[in-house]
Amino acid sequence: MEIIKKFAIGCCRQAWHCMRFFRRRLILGLVNLLAGPPTFAPLQLLRVGLLGILGMKVGCRAQISEQFYVLNGDRVSIGDEGRIGSFCRIWDFSEVSIGDNLLASQNLTIIAGTHHTSDLSPRRGPISIGNDVWIGISVTIVGPVRIGNRCFIGAGALVISDIPDDAIAAGVPAKILRFREPPAGGTSA
Repeated sequence: MEIIKKFAIGCCRQAWHCMRFFRRRLILGLVNLLAGPPTFAPLQLLRVGLLGILGMKVGCRAQISEQFYVLNGDRVSIGDEGRIGSFCRIWDFSEVSIGDNLLASQNLTIIAGTHHTSDLSPRRGPISIGNDVWIGISVTIVGPVRIGNRCFIGAGALVISDIPDDAIAAGVPAKILRFREPPAGGTSA
């Protein structure tokens, strides 16, 4: 009798996880089905509301283009007025925090974790992307990593280490090419 009880409990747990998985897939399917012009505000509001059901925090006037994928969603926050291009994929094994005014081109991949090279054990870590960041096409960001404020990340870059404020970085792996001029009337802090 005890074995049957344990089996039933195990089946219930698996069914619960399966239902959560399909619920997420259904919501993401709706989000992508409702993809329209990024400037059509009512559709964007509906899509952001659906992502909120997954637990994502999406700021005011944020625009997320079609074919968006997120693993869980409950560990992702996107700031105000961010724009994310088509075919963005976020694997949120850990926290993913995106600041205000992000401009990300197509095929952005964000992976909040990797594996240790010595024993291949999982290594999860947060990803933090600052404010006023521009990310080129086909960039991959693998955490744990922090991208500072006002950075430019060049097309095709692989970001696996921290990028300081005002840096322009590109390459595989991404290297700092130079620094931007600080904003007028202030310092780069």
